[in-house]
Amino acid sequence: MIVNRHRAQQGFTLLELLVVVAILGLLYSIVTLSVGLLASDARELERDARRLQALLQSAVEDAVLQGQEFGLRFTPTGYEFSVLDPVTGDWIPWPARELYGPRELGELYRIELEIEGRRVELDDRGRRGARDTYQPQVFILSSDEITPFRVRISRGARDVSTVLEVTDDRRIRIRDDG
Repeated sequence: MIVNRHRAQQGFTLLELLVVVAILGLLYSIVTLSVGLLASDARELERDARRLQALLQSAVEDAVLQGQEFGLRFTPTGYEFSVLDPVTGDWIPWPARELYGPRELGELYRIELEIEGRRVELDDRGRRGARDTYQPQVFILSSDEITPFRVRISRGARDVSTVLEVTDDRRIRIRDDG
């Protein structure tokens, strides 16, 4: 009797099945982690946009109540408020650790500003210390007027972003941008 030692394989071995299950588990973990990071970026971005919205609304009210002109200056990764000195006519950045103090959002953030439909190039020039060159991009006036603008704030490598918009009728609103 001759036995054929080379029978055709009729299924997968246990080892092959374990390798496939391990690969699928690894892929599932990667996808879950990516989705979690994306959601985390979106939550952080939403929180920071809501903070800016609240600060803007407060600044509009304070400018009217105090009879002072306020300014807002954006940088590529943050923003800061300022007040107009009525005696010298200089814009003075708000001190750190106060309500309207500077906010540095961090390296993961990117800010893009549009005023009157035109993109404004953001840089750090004219910041703190150089009063003769310091100029806000957005004006919050004591007459209850504010410069209409649109700022897109992005966070993370996946380019999660949101838009904060101030319209001609002084509405300050946030909307997702992708």
